[in-house]
This record gives sequence, structure tokens and C-alpha cells, in this order.
Amino acid sequence: MLVILPLLLVALGGGAIYLNLLSESEAEARIHGSNITSLLSTHTNEFISNRVDAVELLAGETLLRNSPLLIGNDEPKDLFEARLLLNRYCKTLNASLCYIMNVKGDAVADSRPPETSIVGNNYGFRPYFKQAIWGESSIHLALGVTTKKRGIYFSSPIISAHNKIVGVAVIKFLPAPIEQRFAEVTGFASLVDPNGIVFASNQPDWLYKSLFKLSPQRLKKIAESRQFGDQAPESLGFTVDSDNNVSGPSAQNHLLEQVSVSQLPGWSITYLYRTEHITSMEHPNQGIAALSIIIILFLLTLFAVKQLYSRLVETLRSNAQQQKDLERSEHRLQNFDKVSSEAIFIHNSEGIVDVNKQAEKMFGYTHTELLQLKPDDFFSAESLPVAMEKVRTQSETPYQATVITRDGTAIPVTVNGKAVLWNGQKARAASFRDITRRIEYQKRLMASEDRFRQLSDLVAEGLLIYSENKIIDVNQSLCELFGQRREDLLESDLSELFSEQSLTAINNHPDTAAALELSLERADGTLFPAEITTASMQFDDGLFIVLSIRDISRYKEQEEHILYQAQFDLLTHIPNRFLAKDRAEQAIRNADKHDGKLALMFIDLDGFKKVNDSMGHEVGDQLLQQATRRFVSCIEKQHTLARHGGDEFIIIQEDIADPTDSEIVAEKILQQFSNPFSIENKQLIVTASIGISIYPDDANNYSDLLRAADIGMYKAKHDGRNRFHYYTQEMNDIATRKLALDNSLREALQNREFNLVFQPLICNVKGQPKVQGAEALIRWTSPVLGQVSPVEFIPHTEQSGLIIPIGRWVLEQACQQAKRWVDDGQEDVFISVNVSPRQFKGNDLLRDLTSALESSGLHPHHLNIEVTEGLLIEASPELNNTLQLITDMGINLSMDDFGTGYSSLNYLKKFPFNNLKIDRSFIKELPDNSDSAILVTATIAMAHQLGLSVTAEGIETAEQYNYLRGLRCDRLQGFYMGKPVPANEFSFELAP
Repeated sequence: MLVILPLLLVALGGGAIYLNLLSESEAEARIHGSNITSLLSTHTNEFISNRVDAVELLAGETLLRNSPLLIGNDEPKDLFEARLLLNRYCKTLNASLCYIMNVKGDAVADSRPPETSIVGNNYGFRPYFKQAIWGESSIHLALGVTTKKRGIYFSSPIISAHNKIVGVAVIKFLPAPIEQRFAEVTGFASLVDPNGIVFASNQPDWLYKSLFKLSPQRLKKIAESRQFGDQAPESLGFTVDSDNNVSGPSAQNHLLEQVSVSQLPGWSITYLYRTEHITSMEHPNQGIAALSIIIILFLLTLFAVKQLYSRLVETLRSNAQQQKDLERSEHRLQNFDKVSSEAIFIHNSEGIVDVNKQAEKMFGYTHTELLQLKPDDFFSAESLPVAMEKVRTQSETPYQATVITRDGTAIPVTVNGKAVLWNGQKARAASFRDITRRIEYQKRLMASEDRFRQLSDLVAEGLLIYSENKIIDVNQSLCELFGQRREDLLESDLSELFSEQSLTAINNHPDTAAALELSLERADGTLFPAEITTASMQFDDGLFIVLSIRDISRYKEQEEHILYQAQFDLLTHIPNRFLAKDRAEQAIRNADKHDGKLALMFIDLDGFKKVNDSMGHEVGDQLLQQATRRFVSCIEKQHTLARHGGDEFIIIQEDIADPTDSEIVAEKILQQFSNPFSIENKQLIVTASIGISIYPDDANNYSDLLRAADIGMYKAKHDGRNRFHYYTQEMNDIATRKLALDNSLREALQNREFNLVFQPLICNVKGQPKVQGAEALIRWTSPVLGQVSPVEFIPHTEQSGLIIPIGRWVLEQACQQAKRWVDDGQEDVFISVNVSPRQFKGNDLLRDLTSALESSGLHPHHLNIEVTEGLLIEASPELNNTLQLITDMGINLSMDDFGTGYSSLNYLKKFPFNNLKIDRSFIKELPDNSDSAILVTATIAMAHQLGLSVTAEGIETAEQYNYLRGLRCDRLQGFYMGKPVPANEFSFELAP
């Protein structure tokens, strides 16, 4: 018993000593870890601060401020000089890359050789460019877009001599110098971003991974930012308890120290280090239980004592190693002058025991003078109580204070206090960092925020900023949009504004995607369509999302209106041609599916154009509306009525049993249109011409079916209007011929397919017949269609407008030929040319006549222009003026086809004609038809009385020729005297 008791006493005493040693060792280890972390943070800040100054120095270089490269001029000399400067900076600073960008973000010069140059690449999306272009220097840590390597990008605006931002200077550094410092420590040291993503570390496999688990939403936003590549970062899976003990797959039983990097807001130095004694203290009660058993069993007591002794030896060895680490920490503290830009005071209960050179520089005192100062000598009256309280409580929380320098200048500083060893004694280190520039920046930032607030309230779109589904801020437009007060929304949950479905859509919406369209609800319960765009913004205190919300109610209404306009006719409110096509194609598919038929009716209103032109478009519109109502009354609900355009309508009859079923509808329409329309107290007669085609009998697709119905409609018009006509193959042949004519005519003039022939005009000269002139007639030889009669192709040229360039060509060729005849001795010759009514529209004809005469050199009195009575039916003052100008030029005017109109005598009196041409329909019956003979005789006599000459055309017999000569007809034309021939075959000699 006496033996056991001493052993028990030894065991208990040893345990007490052991626990005391463990407690002191842990405290010293924490101080040691804190010192190392602070030292690494100081070095990182120093590294960054120096390089901020460097990039600002580069941006201030006169060569860059005045560089033509930044304004789009890329002369080789300018590029060479810029590269020399950038290379010099890169080599001096041991930087990875130096380059400059214009205001668009395009790299215009860099320090790399041409084969790896980034010139031409655009980096306008990078945050360091965006911040610099707004006038602030920037630091951005990211993975290179091109190199896929880590880089610390320092940027600064390039400001011209005119105080205008003209570009951005960038210097890229590798994180190697920071990681070299990390490699000197025994624990796990890392530089991490605000999300806990490792950017630099002495553990290479930790790079781009998060220390702690992040939410899926946060991971998605990080990937979308592309700061560390396109993939979401993996997690190292660390967890931290309230005592800063860290556990995880890569580190067990470690302590955590974190110190912010003031130069990188939100970033920090993270240091994980191991304490060997922590494991033994996890279950202290087990030791007590073991000691209790020793009382009973001596052998176990001896074993416990032995184990205690072994553990004690191990602990003492660990303490010795930690003591060495503390001494190394002390040595590093003593060398702060070499790495720190902060003023550092080492003090204990007796006062200040040491300061660094930066302290002398900041406060303006000598080293000796600083050692004699008391806190109230350099802290302001407001800051002194705070500083003393921090020392009293041994607080290590950074705080802001104001210090007074020797010359009385007040400097705002950030103070960091830490427990340290100094000359083997416990002391406290206080670092003072001048934050004057930061305060100024914060003031500018606050002013900027005020301006932003004012500006955002002027923006029509609603703006909302949130983080972790909590609303941080909104603008006035958003309050008005939702009918809510700003104070009610701030700090509230997003679910107050958005439904669960809307929230899911917003949270899953990438920043780079197109705007999101959602239906949102106002405070009064009304719904409205909204367009939402999202933008992620990383600040010191976390990730924030900005929503821009625009009420698109009016846009949607306009969209619906546009959609309606795209499918319906706004005048008649029935489907338009596009919707008709869609419905017809659906009907065709149904017919194919059920082996059925459908009819398509193409309807044109007869006489509508005359009403529209004479009574105005307003009356025309009313007429179309009334016609639509009549069409509707004739069809079934399942049929489709559509306005194809103008006065053309379409009716689609689905599922007809027999093609004759459409006759019933056609007859109803004709019956309805037999009654006059009453508009503005006027009775208007407008009828309908209807063409009908049947699917699949007449066509196998909509386009051909519509074309077939159109052909049927034109046949109905040709047969007298106010009727319907089914499509036939014969009609198709005619339409095909018409289409071929139209297509070939468009290239005929360019391909020189036209030629002129000339028919002689016989005049009575001193009682003797003589060939004195010719009528120029056009002929067309098509390589596709062969010889085409003018009777067939001239109407097509008038409809298409091709008569204008073709008529111009005829005038030019005719005048040139007449000039050649004049030059050959035919001094009294004249050339007669037909002019279409289309050529009289505008001033083209006068210009064409002038051009033809001037280019050929022909005198105007050799030219005779023939116009038809059709031109004169709708005569206007402009037409009369044009005809007068033509005669004033010296050109002769002839009325063609005289006798076929209704006001021929009036025309002779009203217009300045020199000649009239009797239509061939009167000549062909001479001399046997007495009526024709009387009319021709009277016409010639009347014309001579009016001072006009007379031309008779279509003379084919000797009897006709002799009869007209006997009536003293001035000019004779016809096959009897000569057929139309080419110029080289034309003769001025009369045929025997």
C-alpha cells in the first residue's frame, strides 16, 4: 500500500503537470500560427501594393497616353515603340505579360513576340478592364483566357493629355512569389477568394477548389463568371468548429488562422497548422478513469506511469520544436522593415520597446523619440479610449483609428494587434496601415452610390439586388411596378415578390442567357408579363444578384397586334393571304388523309378600281367591307374567306362531295352582287368574277391550286365578267404562254432580241406618188419562243412597265436610221413612231425624245409621233401640256386609229395634232361599202379644213389605193405599196 500510494501521487502529479504543459503549448502554438498568418498577409499586401504602383506608372507613360494605337492607327513605328516600352517594364518587374487595350477592350500592343502575341484579342468582358475604363485602378486574380494559367492582373486607366480615358494598361504577374513564401511554412498556407476558392497555395492539389462546401447556386454563379475556368470548383470538404479546429479529408486535428488581405477586398490568407497534443486532450476523463484503476491494480498503475512518461517526453520534444518556430517567428518580426509597408510598434506593459522604419516615416519621429511616446501622444482624443480598450482586452480584431503625426497631421489608419514573443518575452505587436486613399475611395464610392441611387430611380426598369434570397435594395421603379413600398421590401424574402416557380426560373437563369419572360403578380393581385435579366456581382461581403425587371404588357399587346396584323386583314377583319395559305395547306393535308376534295375560289371585284379612283379610297374601303359581309352570308362556318389583296378574295371549301358543290356558293355570290351597293347615298354597281379550282384534280399543292383558280378568274373576266369559270387545261396553256412571255421579255432588250422594220409611207408630191417616209415597227425574235407577234407581246410590255425602256430604244433606233437616210440625200424623209400611253406618265417621254434627237443629230421635223385615242380618254392638263411641248420642239403629232373612239372630233380641236390616221377597219371595206366610203371621204375633207394631213393605213388592193388617191389622201400605207422590211432592204423607189 505504501508503495502504491507514492506511485499514485506521482501519477496524479505528473497528470497535472502534463495538462498544464498542454494548455501552455496550445496557447503558444496559436500565437505562433497567428504570427505566421499575419506575416504572410503582410507580404502579400506588400507584393500587391508595389505592383499597383507599377501599373499606374506604366499607364502614366507619355508614349502610351499619346499613342495612336489606342485610337485605331496601327503604324509599325508606333507598335514597335509601344512593344519596347512594355518589354522593358515586363523584364524590370519580372512580370508575365504587359499589354495595353483600347476603350473597346481590344489588345493593341503587348510584350510578347509576334507568334504568341495577344494583339487583336478582346478582353472587354474582364472585370479589370471594366473597372479601369471607369477610371479606377484594379486588381483581378483569374485563370488566363488564352494560357489557362493563373495570373494576377493589375490594370490602370490610360488618361490622355485632354483628361480623357483612351485605354487601359495591364500587367500580369504569376502568383509564384506569394507561393514561395507559403513554401517556407510547415502548415497549409493558401490565398483564398471571398467564396473560399484557393487561388495560391503550398498544396498544389488544392488549387481552384473551395475549402468549405458551397451551395449549388453559388457554384453555378462561380462557373458562369469564368474567373477560374468554366467548371464549378470542387470542395475540399473542411469543417470548422467554434474553437477554429478544422477537420476534413486533407487535414485532421488542425487549427485555422485567417487574416484578410487589405489590398484584395474579401480575400484572405488561410493557414492550417497541426498541434500534436490535441489528440491526447480529446477525452481527458479517460485519463482520470485510468488513474482510478491504478488505485486497485498496481501493475496497471506502473503501466500508466510509464505511458505518461513516454507522452511527456514526446510533448517536451514538440514544445522544443514549437519554441524554435516561435523564435523563427520572432526573427521574422524583427525583419519586418524589409517587407512591410505598415508602421509596426512592439509594446508591453512598460511601454513601446521597438518600432520599424515605416513607423518613423509615418509618424515623423526618430526611432528614439518613438520609444519614449505614450499612446496619448499619437492617438487622437476620439481614438485613444478604443485603442486602450483593445490593449486591455488583448483583442485581435482590427479597428480603425486616427493617429497624429509629429507635425500635427491626422492620418486615418487600420490597427491590427497581435500577441507576439519579443526577445523571449511576451509582448504585443500593433501594425498601423495608412488608409487615407481607401477613405477617399470610400467617399467617392458613397458619392457614386448616391448618384447610382438617383440614377436608378430615374430608370424605367425595376432594379432589385438580392443575396441568399434576401432583398438588399430596390429602386423606385420596382416599387411602382409591384405596388409596394421600399421599406416593406428591404430585407424581406424574395418569395414576397415571386412565386416558387418564378424563383426557380430566376435562380437557374444564367447571366449570359437571353432575357427571361415570366408572369408576375402585383400587390393588388393583378398579373403582368415581365422581362427579367440577371447579373451576378461579387463584392467584399459576398455574391449579389441584380435583377432588371421590365413590364412588357404594352410590348405583348403590340406583339399580339402584330401577330393579328400578320394573319388578318385590318380593314375587313378576315384572314389575309398568309393565313389563307396556312389554312389551305391544312385542308390539303386533311384531304390527303381522308381521300377527299376541296375547292378554292379566287374572286375579283369588277369595276372596283374605277370606284376607288373616282370616289376615293374611303368609299373604296367601305365597298370592300360591304362586299366582305356579302361573301360571309354566302358560305358555311367551316369555310375560310380571306382577302388576298386589293379587291381580290379567296374562299376555301373543305371536304366537298363533288366539284359542282362550289357552283352553289358561286351562284349565291353572283346573286348577292347583282344588287347595288349603297354608300354615301350613292348606288354603286360592282360585280364579281370567280375562278374555281379543285384539289387534287387541278393541282397537287396550294401554289398551283391558287394559280389555277386565278386563271379561271381571268377567263371569267375575258368572257364578260360577272360570272364564274372552272379552271381548264386550255386556260393553263394560255397562262403558261403569258408567263413565258413575261419572263423572256425581261431579258430581251439586254440580249438585243428586238429589231426594227420599216413600212413605206406614200405621199402625193406635186400630184405624183412618192415614198417620203416610213413607220418604224418593232419585231421580237426570242431564242426560246421564236418569232413573237407585236399584237401578243406589246400588251405585256405595257402591263409590266417594260414599254418604257423598250419605247426609248425604239425612238433611239428610229431617229438614227432617219438621220442616215437624210445623210444619204433623202432630205424630206420623215419617220413615224408609235408611243404608248404608259410612256406619257411622268417626264420620261420628253427626256427620251430630246435624248434620241440629240444623240442622232436628227432635226425634230423629221420625226412623227403617233398616239392612240386611248391616251386621250382620260386627258389631263398635264397631258395637254406634254403634247404642246412636243409640238413646240418641232415634232409632228399624229392621232392613230382615228374613228374608233367616242370623242375624236373633240380631240382634234383640243390637242395640237398635225395629222390623223384613219383606222384600217374603215379602209378594208373600201370602195364597196358605201358607209365606210362616206365616213372616209368626210374625214379627209374635215381634216383638210382643219389644216391637218391624213394617213390611211391597211391598204391591200389597187382599188383601195386608187380610191384614196382620188380623195387626195395625203399619206398611204399598206401591204399593197410595201411590207415592213429591215432598213437594209428598204427602198424609196415605188414598186412597179
